[in-house]
Amino acid sequence: MDPWTIAALVIILAVAAAALFIRSQRKARMSKIFFPGLQTGKKSSKKEQELEKKLLGLVHGREDVARRLVELEQSRNPEKSREWCLNKAIASLKRDRR
Repeated sequence: MDPWTIAALVIILAVAAAALFIRSQRKARMSKIFFPGLQTGKKSSKKEQELEKKLLGLVHGREDVARRLVELEQSRNPEKSREWCLNKAIASLKRDRR
């Protein structure tokens, strides 16, 4: 192999490794920030955790978008539970994508 080919392969491997590292760090950060039980000590119910994961999937892992959607529903409906707000955010997102 010529030296330029080897150098190109090394660069490609380094970029791929960096991308995988960044992605794994982002996923770890998302779960710490979005799921409130991990920060406040208050445990989310299993249903809330399932809804949080579903919402994160619908927004392609963008925890900032998921958090904003839930906060919007909580501000519009302060008397409703977090579980209800998660369900409403998911339903609204699905409705708006039709």
